Amino acid sequence: RDIKAADIIVLISCAAMDLIIEKGANTISKILKNFPRKKVVLFGCMAPLAEFRNDSRLITIGPKELDRFSALFESKIPICECRTTQLRKDFCWHFLGRSEKDRFVHISQGCSNNCSYCNIKLMKGGVTSVPAARIRAEVNEIAAKKTDVITLMADDCGSYGHDINTNIAELFRELPAAGFAGTPLKYKIYYMFPALLIKYYRQLKPAFADRRIIDITVPLQSGAPRVLKLMNREYDLRKLSRIIREIRSLNPEIRIISHFIINFPGETMAEFEESLRYARLFKFSLFLPYSDNKRARAYRLAPKCTQDELEEKMRRVKEEIKKKTFKGLLTPRACMPEEFPDSQTYLAKDGAGA
Repeated sequence: RDIKAADIIVLISCAAMDLIIEKGANTISKILKNFPRKKVVLFGCMAPLAEFRNDSRLITIGPKELDRFSALFESKIPICECRTTQLRKDFCWHFLGRSEKDRFVHISQGCSNNCSYCNIKLMKGGVTSVPAARIRAEVNEIAAKKTDVITLMADDCGSYGHDINTNIAELFRELPAAGFAGTPLKYKIYYMFPALLIKYYRQLKPAFADRRIIDITVPLQSGAPRVLKLMNREYDLRKLSRIIREIRSLNPEIRIISHFIINFPGETMAEFEESLRYARLFKFSLFLPYSDNKRARAYRLAPKCTQDELEEKMRRVKEEIKKKTFKGLLTPRACMPEEFPDSQTYLAKDGAGA
């Protein structure tokens, strides 16, 4: 637990936004300066970046190179055989509606989409899926411990199987419907690209109808077709709205969560109001101010929205949450509250305000 006593320092990174990459780079620089004789490993989404790959002082292990840890530490048990199904409490705030009691099964990494603002595909590449048999075995193992709710987690669950000639709907047909002593198993889907929900909805409908799926996150990101086109996230919003309403009619208790980016380059106030209108479809919505990623295509889009526009849109989000038009969370830029002391987080939870 003492970094000074460690033989090897392992830094685990995120590269979702430039602000986070900059923070990570500063940490790496300090570690290398303060511990010049120690072996330093950079693991995670920053590892594939050229500036770190080319640094001879670092051992870089990308997000899909986990097996390299086994050679590095000369482990008796390969690291890829070590599984965890829980998150620490302080890691859970970002996963809306989840807690340290939840059990997670990781089904894939990367995605099949090409959003213009996103770093995920740049860092992780296309989708790499876990074989269905292994997922089923993990679910059975968790269920045997008297757990009846399981969260399927991925960068995009909708992309699952695109690399192995299957898909999320076929995976669901293979997942057990019952667990310990015949208890029905329920599933949460953490992230599903809206266009892929539309594509696979007919096949997934039975799982919604029999209430096997009790929670799903569908990040719209915008309610304006023009903005979605700039995001390279084109899908039929009306068709998606009909599907969301139908799912809610099949199971009124289901939690359907969405995410919205505010102040995307060129977004007008009228287009932002469309996002607020669509937020009413969902049980809960997360609003995140747009942040530039210089490696992403959206970085080159102009004009950029101003700080004044951002503040007005944030004011509108807070106003609608206060009026209870919808339940939502407005996060500080880059999801790092400690970095932005002037920002505030506005939260309205199911059943209680905070």
